[in-house]
Amino acid sequence: MMIHHKLCAFGDLSFSDSLIQIGSKTFRQTDPFTKELYTLVVASYDFILGEVFLQKLPKFFLDYQNTLGVEPREFYLRNPINRTYGSFRANEIKVVRILGHGAFGEVALANISHPAFSQDKAAIKTVLKDHPNRRELEEKFIREGRISIPLDQKNVVRTLGWCFDSKPLQLVFKYCPGGALDSYLIAKSDQLSNTALTKLCLDAARGLTYLHDVGVLHRDIAARNCLMDAKGNVKIADFGLSVKAYYYEMVVAENLPTRYLAPECLVRFSFNAQTDIFAFGHLVCEIHNKCEIPYAGMSGLEARKEIAAGKSADRPQQSS
Repeated sequence: MMIHHKLCAFGDLSFSDSLIQIGSKTFRQTDPFTKELYTLVVASYDFILGEVFLQKLPKFFLDYQNTLGVEPREFYLRNPINRTYGSFRANEIKVVRILGHGAFGEVALANISHPAFSQDKAAIKTVLKDHPNRRELEEKFIREGRISIPLDQKNVVRTLGWCFDSKPLQLVFKYCPGGALDSYLIAKSDQLSNTALTKLCLDAARGLTYLHDVGVLHRDIAARNCLMDAKGNVKIADFGLSVKAYYYEMVVAENLPTRYLAPECLVRFSFNAQTDIFAFGHLVCEIHNKCEIPYAGMSGLEARKEIAAGKSADRPQQSS
């Protein structure tokens, strides 16, 4: 007989299970399963309403999440995937207030309760619910989480996990009460000694060195993508453009921070540790110059031409 269910998923690599009735006893039957690795089955009682075959687990989660919004249903998983480290339930996240927002999403402060973590506060990053490209952006969120969740170093923002139970998908980060480094520099640069400014640079350098040691290219090093913890330590954040590689060539168009890119990024569309270090040089200048952006006063196109021609941005007087 069929299992009474509303939704079930086959998550095994080579077989699927079902229950069969033989006489008065019920047995689990293992059947060959040679299609794609993951199958999303939407059913009502014993009637299958539809099947979707998915090759990748992130796509399975996205389809499952979007199915939740069709109509109220009870869901059960057959051969469920165990809850992993950093997997949050929707009721374990309570948004307190919005910290910031942009064209694609927003960041909020939230109270969290999770058995794996001692802290009770976190930063929650989400895609705007009504954004026309929400599903594409959530797939990028998944890639960002897969890269950043394993990272563990004091000068890199800790990604605690994600929540698939709610819409839109949420990424959960350790909360840094000091805020963004660029805002900190604009407000307090005049009060900081050269030694204090150099310490900020050293924090960022340690974080970037760690990323390269574990084979991650950040590709967006800048003061706006660094955060400050309660003790004034700099932590590298925002892994939206990061890739797990020692060398990477861009094959499709991406929205990149032109002013911070090395010439080879614009000419050959190639990235490595050296191109991150090139951007880090701009970060050092930002730290010593009240967060003035590279090629200030130029349009993005003008800055691109200067970079491609091998012309560096003017060094700030404070960092000489």
